[in-house]
Amino acid sequence: MRRAAFGLMLSVLVLGAILVPAGMAQATRPTQVDSTLTLGPTVVTDIRVADGNLFVTQTTTATFTGDLGGTFVYEIRITVHPTGKGNFHLSGTFDGTVDGQSGTAVIRAQGKFESGWQRGQWVMQLGTDDLAGLHIQGSFEGPLGGPITLSGWMHFDP
Repeated sequence: MRRAAFGLMLSVLVLGAILVPAGMAQATRPTQVDSTLTLGPTVVTDIRVADGNLFVTQTTTATFTGDLGGTFVYEIRITVHPTGKGNFHLSGTFDGTVDGQSGTAVIRAQGKFESGWQRGQWVMQLGTDDLAGLHIQGSFEGPLGGPITLSGWMHFDP
């Protein structure tokens, strides 16, 4: 009796170990995305100078076309050094479609600029609706004032 109970319990444990991982959700396979960002209206909300550096905060509305299509409203903080080189950080809300799926998501980016050209890294996440679980990470570059070319890899988390 004892041996039969032990055998049954062992069978249940082995079967559970086999079945549980098979039912676990996994992220989708990464897919490349490419888009263009066209800048629109900009409102400067703060500007100051300190130690020869210029600090500007502004809100911008932009439009995505390509694998991402929609509107992007963001706040950007820009630092321009006395050399003319600079860097920036931005964060905002995207409202549109990604690879045919619609919703909103948060985009964050950081980059550098020099001689009228900018480049950097961007992340899109925290999606809603069909974009829930979306994660995109990539790079961008283009002339100051745009249009800006973005590329990256996307997947949906479970």
